[in-house]
Amino acid sequence: MWCAHASAFDPRRARRARFAIADWAAAARAPRLDLRLYAVTDPGCDARCGRSRADAAAAALAGGATLLQLREKAANGAAFLAAARELVALAALHGARARVGRL
Repeated sequence: MWCAHASAFDPRRARRARFAIADWAAAARAPRLDLRLYAVTDPGCDARCGRSRADAAAAALAGGATLLQLREKAANGAAFLAAARELVALAALHGARARVGRL
């Protein structure tokens, strides 16, 4: 006996399933993020140690950091953008990734 509820086609469920499969397939193709050493910049610590943000980031990357995060809560827009560009370029030189955001 045929039951309308058990075999009825629901386009919303089919669409959700199709997007879930597409998301899974995209995630499977994406390169894995290497998080063996995650370095976070700290302007306060850099100031106390008498070094620049670039020097600290370069030292972290030379030490094996695979992900570098820019943490600049107090920087204005132009200063933040300049710092972000600097860190992204440094990370790219060392084959690492950079994470930029006001956190």
